[in-house]
Amino acid sequence: MCSELRVRMRNNKRRVLPNSKELVVNYNRRTPPETISEHNDPHRIDWTELPRNLQEAPDFFTGQAALRLPEQSNPRYKLFWPIRNGWFNEKDYLNKNQLYHDISRIFEDTFKTQLGIAKRKDLANYNCVFVIPDLYERTYVTTMLDILIRDLGLGKVCFQQESLAATFGLATQYLALLILVPRRHRCVVSTRVYVWRTRELTLSLVEPTLLRLLLK
Repeated sequence: MCSELRVRMRNNKRRVLPNSKELVVNYNRRTPPETISEHNDPHRIDWTELPRNLQEAPDFFTGQAALRLPEQSNPRYKLFWPIRNGWFNEKDYLNKNQLYHDISRIFEDTFKTQLGIAKRKDLANYNCVFVIPDLYERTYVTTMLDILIRDLGLGKVCFQQESLAATFGLATQYLALLILVPRRHRCVVSTRVYVWRTRELTLSLVEPTLLRLLLK
């Protein structure tokens, strides 16, 4: 970390003091830490609250509520990731039916909480545009179509490749797109009607690694 900081300081044409480390250590030793009150903490995490009565605890959580469950929660919950790196995560599941059931539950809960569609029978009045990876498998598309049409009962479903969807949204004809998704980063060249598969690069890197790569 010290060497990276020195390189960054030199690139910004800033002088690095020879005893900078000792100055920082002495300053931290003399200065008492400041305790930030909970209501003034901008990075405070609102943990998911569970009812005291175990019988009233929900069977599952989705989205941010699932990620913010306490580690020592009562009752205990296990975190599953149905999709990783843009593909079905079959390693964490005993069978595929359980995986597809979790995806259906996530979609249904999202429709209720984010779109306000409380009843499943009302989904027949809505159409869906589902964005899929540029290099997709047929089983991925057919499974998602089965979940959206048969399980959830949506009226119509349209599948669109993610690079073409970004091209349409920017109203441009040619696009070199850098897609930053947690645990999966991609660089692809596309036009309005075609995705160049030979010009696609997928990087399974986390955000700090990619950030250091772009800075260099």
